[in-house]
Amino acid sequence: MARALGLVEKPATVEDEPAEDTQPPPTAEPDPSPTATAADPAACRPRGTTDTTAGFPLPDWAAPSIGTMRVAVLFLDFHDARATYSTEAEAAHGLPYAEEYLQAASYGRLDVEFVALHGWLRAPLSADDYVRQTVVGEVRVNPEVEAVRLADPVFDFTGYHAVMTVLPSAHFGAGEFSSQDVRTDEGVIGSMAWINTAAHSELDGPEAWGDTAAHELAHSLGLSDLYPYDGRYDRLPEAPDDKRWMQSEFGLMGLRTAFAASPRDRRLSFELRLPGRTVTVYNYSLNALEMLAWSRWQLGWLSESQIRCINAPAATVTLGPVADPRDSVAMAAVPLSETEVLVMESRRRIGYDAGREYRGDDGVAGILPVLAHEGVLVYTVDASLDSGQLPARLAGDRGDGLFDDYPLLTRGRQVTVRGHTIAVMADHGDTHTVTITKAG
Repeated sequence: MARALGLVEKPATVEDEPAEDTQPPPTAEPDPSPTATAADPAACRPRGTTDTTAGFPLPDWAAPSIGTMRVAVLFLDFHDARATYSTEAEAAHGLPYAEEYLQAASYGRLDVEFVALHGWLRAPLSADDYVRQTVVGEVRVNPEVEAVRLADPVFDFTGYHAVMTVLPSAHFGAGEFSSQDVRTDEGVIGSMAWINTAAHSELDGPEAWGDTAAHELAHSLGLSDLYPYDGRYDRLPEAPDDKRWMQSEFGLMGLRTAFAASPRDRRLSFELRLPGRTVTVYNYSLNALEMLAWSRWQLGWLSESQIRCINAPAATVTLGPVADPRDSVAMAAVPLSETEVLVMESRRRIGYDAGREYRGDDGVAGILPVLAHEGVLVYTVDASLDSGQLPARLAGDRGDGLFDDYPLLTRGRQVTVRGHTIAVMADHGDTHTVTITKAG
């Protein structure tokens, strides 16, 4: 599905006045619950019912998530949307990031091998015949299939798990994925990623698309989109008085929401360096791209020893940061039904949650925050739901998917989901201790 990632937006306007601290005061700490013996992790591994599943197992067509994933990379342009730079320059704006991200997210268990056919393949038809949305009664040409057809006489597709077709990012952005079978001279490939799928205003040169490539290749590994396809977070209600909606996202697959905060919330502020001066700026879109613990467990990147499956009335779990759990517990989970699980993980300002570099014109630079603060992320997963149907939902929203404040739980805060209360008892700087208590 389309994924508009890879570009860092220009920060919000400069504010010179002191920021207002909107961090809510911690509530009283609940009484600690006794540590419970963990259940068999299989109890927290619901079976999916769709082709691209949020549960287990991953689809049969999925590329291997352990070992080496080989990806053929093709470059396609058009007579009316030509690339004015080399494919090597285009590749540098996406392939290194995608490779580094997926290998880091796997804790070194996955090796991504990109093999590029350099040189722009020229499509025989115009760009509109490929990249515009399908019109009723008119079938557009599939660009991935076209790229494979053009490359087949000179490229050996033997042993590849996926094909990624890249259009010139000076003309197009976003991305899509397809698990349809595409036949090559060497056999069938069933995983096709398409990078830069939607036309935008023409730019002078290539733009960053590494996030998009990592996202679409995660589909090749079998993961589902977690954001809604109906665009509900693009149509937000009126914000409460003196506040505005702040877009927020967790994980590579788009666990999205929005929360209400003061425009001068200091948690959103950062220093922007301009020639000769430094100013305070606010970031109103927080994209914490460190991959979810749940996705990592699906892919086999977390071992069973790093999972605590809880089916006792009360339990205490200490969570290491999902970005770098080492030998600690990275995820706690509670089975809610045959297809639903309640999940907890610790998010720290490390790895891909540490912040995001921004570089603008004339030497302007800064590190954009991607977490408003550190804390415990709590969400539910329903393995019976497919991509775009919200198979994962953040816990504690107002009932409409929105939050009155940032959803990461800090020490002393708690949330109740389906009769289970999750409370953050301690923050040790490198770990969070949570209690899970079932009502009754």
